[in-house]
Amino acid sequence: MNQRAPERAVLVYFGVFFIMGLSGVIVPILDLLAHDPFWSSVLFSAYSVGALLSLIPFGVLTDRYGAPPMLVLSLVLTALSGVGLLAFSDASLLTAARLLEGAGCGAFFPSALSLLSAHPNYPKSCLLYTSDAADELDGVDLGGRRII
Repeated sequence: MNQRAPERAVLVYFGVFFIMGLSGVIVPILDLLAHDPFWSSVLFSAYSVGALLSLIPFGVLTDRYGAPPMLVLSLVLTALSGVGLLAFSDASLLTAARLLEGAGCGAFFPSALSLLSAHPNYPKSCLLYTSDAADELDGVDLGGRRII
């Protein structure tokens, strides 16, 4: 592992909290658009669409240019979308900001996983992340059963 690995890990962990924290900012805005369910749905879904459309292209760019520049780009895209969500009140501009936020997410995950897979303890951490994801996926189904 090279000397810059701890700084890059901090960038990955900061990015997770930044991207996931900003993804919930849209919830209070949905109340402002409650009169129009169409825009509420579009605005809520734009994040996933942006991530879906950008994930593979940013994965290719990560392979070509390396993970650290793509990590920085993902955080810049996410920050720009946050400014857009703060500054705009028009539903179509909010949707564009939300698409940009999803693109930031799509840029983040290939580069973050590329950096994490270079870590010497990757098999252990991969198992941890996989079990965490499985726990989240089964949470909807098994959430009420865990109490019993």
